[in-house]
Amino acid sequence: MNDFIMYLVTGLGFACIFEALPWLLGPEKMRDFLLQLSEYSAEHLRSYGIVLLILGAVLIWFARS
Repeated sequence: MNDFIMYLVTGLGFACIFEALPWLLGPEKMRDFLLQLSEYSAEHLRSYGIVLLILGAVLIWFARS
């Protein structure tokens, strides 16, 4: 279980780093991107989220096998 916690915290740390990079490198472009996202419907954004969730799960599955 200790290894699981270590991997979980490591993964969360990498996620935080990757989420912060666009804001650090181009905050103006990120603001514009978020304004564009606000124009999409909730259903469209939910579909995009489902696709990303499945893609992430498949990538993790390939990496772990």
